[in-house]
Amino acid sequence: MRKTVFLFWSLLISLFAFELTAQNDSSTPLYNEFNFGVNFNTLAGFLGGFDFRYAHAVSNSSYRSYSLNLTQIRHPKEIRGHNEINGRSFIPGKSNYLFMIRPQYGWEKVAFVKREEQGVQMHLTTSVGPTFGLVVPYVIAYDADPSPSRKQIVIGQYDPDKVHSFTDIVERQTSSKGFFSGSSIVYGASVKSSIILEMSSYKKNVAGFEIGIMADGMIKPIEIMPLAGKKQYFLSTFLTIFYGWRN
Repeated sequence: MRKTVFLFWSLLISLFAFELTAQNDSSTPLYNEFNFGVNFNTLAGFLGGFDFRYAHAVSNSSYRSYSLNLTQIRHPKEIRGHNEINGRSFIPGKSNYLFMIRPQYGWEKVAFVKREEQGVQMHLTTSVGPTFGLVVPYVIAYDADPSPSRKQIVIGQYDPDKVHSFTDIVERQTSSKGFFSGSSIVYGASVKSSIILEMSSYKKNVAGFEIGIMADGMIKPIEIMPLAGKKQYFLSTFLTIFYGWRN
């Protein structure tokens, strides 16, 4: 964790140092760019979420960007389990889903310029903005009758105080009122520091990837797994693979 925090601040300081010392390069093209991508990060499963970004030039080597990140946050202790009778899956101990919605405003500095339709262009970026944490109840089907000869299936949110034994959970369910039924929003703020590597492009199309660190601070702790405690601060490294176009 200390190494991750050190890397985060190193990237942040490097960006502002470059802003103060670099000179504008008249060979850098001025353009507007829109791209979308898939996100992989250390607080999610295989696929973390999605990114949308719009950037416009304010000088030959500086850009301003507006982005939107949608990510599902998983607790590090989440392990998928299965009902021994029907084989259906659920996550033992999970009581809530957590989705992060992050609109951000960013500053970008061009470190290396690529030639037209070839090479690699690198941007150093910092973005800040609010975070909306969407907390959605994790609903299970639970056998409330301890008698082996009968079953009393109850649908509801996992709650350790109700003695929801893992062995009596039948499966993960969706509330009859909809997936987002009973959800709530926790507010916070986010900051991102990253490096964008824009690969070879053809005409107006552009592709590449972004790698960096995302930090979120919420106004109150959020419970994902009650037995593992609540979390108020989230720090992750991420990789986003994007594709887009410019004009």
